Amino acid sequence: MGNRCCTDRKSTSSSKVRDACDGVDGKNPNLKHDQASKSIVAFDGQKPIRSTSFQSRGDDADKFDKAFEANDIAGLVALLPSREAIWGIEEKMHPWAQDPQSVGALAGFQLSAMAQIAVEEEDLQMNVSIGEAGAIVPFVDFLRSGEENRVQTAVVAFSHLLSDCPSNVRVAYEAGAMELLMDQLEAHIAGMRYAAAKALRDIFVESDAYRRRFVSLGGLTALIKQLSGMSDSEQWTSDHQRRAMVDSEEWTANRQFEALLNLRDLLYDDSGNITRDYALDAMTAGVERRLQAIMQTDDEEVR
Repeated sequence: MGNRCCTDRKSTSSSKVRDACDGVDGKNPNLKHDQASKSIVAFDGQKPIRSTSFQSRGDDADKFDKAFEANDIAGLVALLPSREAIWGIEEKMHPWAQDPQSVGALAGFQLSAMAQIAVEEEDLQMNVSIGEAGAIVPFVDFLRSGEENRVQTAVVAFSHLLSDCPSNVRVAYEAGAMELLMDQLEAHIAGMRYAAAKALRDIFVESDAYRRRFVSLGGLTALIKQLSGMSDSEQWTSDHQRRAMVDSEEWTANRQFEALLNLRDLLYDDSGNITRDYALDAMTAGVERRLQAIMQTDDEEVR
């Protein structure tokens, strides 16, 4: 069955990855002249539009620099297994995910930025190309590693790479991504939970078999739980995090909106017909009570 489009989801626009990292005159103002310092894309809010620097000494860092400069997808994918350490990142790269601690995770962040921009600009071929270069299975390995830095990088990546991309979804599902992403629906960081839910949604809309598997793993109950728009167990305290979130009420409303769309896409098939068994299960799980609470929100779009 075909993938359902995400055109009714809230989105933001951004420039190309290379433009994102370069200044107006094509020169990166954050690029240091120290040979060990590299310049890379970072996320401002949810958009990859800033640049920052990192330090590393080693062959993989040099390979990353070349792949980055050339927008070499295959080169970045080849670096995903790298454990070569990096340090000295000047600005936080993502609102909730840890900064990369290795060249492999850094390559993952760069591929994520490319994928996000492709989704926003409806460049469906970019995600196909990243998948064809072999990125999906290494990202599943990131999830399986149990290392928080790599797990978070993979969740960020899959929240973009699987969007409207059946070939990537198929490879991810067959590699075990659904079960591993399910574990992240209970993550202590709210952004992690909602990014994992978005990736899971992109998987289960591809077929009834994927939907059934998702429900059998407890996915329906997990999506209903997300309707509350719960905040992080960790407080967002840095200036960048406050700028990224704007304010907690807006952030909560956005996440509730996403949760509603995910639940809708689970309950309704591609023909727009509600699946009776799933609807009954949702009622049993308390969806009516949570929907009534959402109706009290000030956000008109959510209501």
